[in-house]
Amino acid sequence: MQNHINYKRTFETADGGFLHIAWDDQDLSNEGLAFFFAPAPDAELEHESGEIDDLADLCAALNMSKPRDVQDLPTFGGREPRSTDGVFSWSHTALLVQVGSDWVITPR
Repeated sequence: MQNHINYKRTFETADGGFLHIAWDDQDLSNEGLAFFFAPAPDAELEHESGEIDDLADLCAALNMSKPRDVQDLPTFGGREPRSTDGVFSWSHTALLVQVGSDWVITPR
C-alpha cells in the first residue's frame, strides 16, 4: 500500500509514541491538516486520528499526546506576533502557548 501523506512534522510523545502532523491531500472530505498517532516514527499510517482545522484542534491534539521538543507548528492566519517567545502557533484572534505540560489558547 502506498502512503500518500506528505509529513510536515513528527514529535516524540511523553509515552514514547509519536505524533505526526501532516498535510493529507488524499482525504477529499478533509483536504488539509490531520494528526496521527503511531508507535514508531516510521510506522505505516492508514487512518488519521483527527483533523486539524483550527487552533483549537491543534491544541487538543497536543494535549492528547503531550509531545516533546515542539517547534515549527502550523499557523492559522493573522500576522506573526511581535514576540513569539513562548508562542508555538497562532490565529487571527488567539495564541497557542504551553503552560507546564498543558497547551492553552490565549487571546491576542
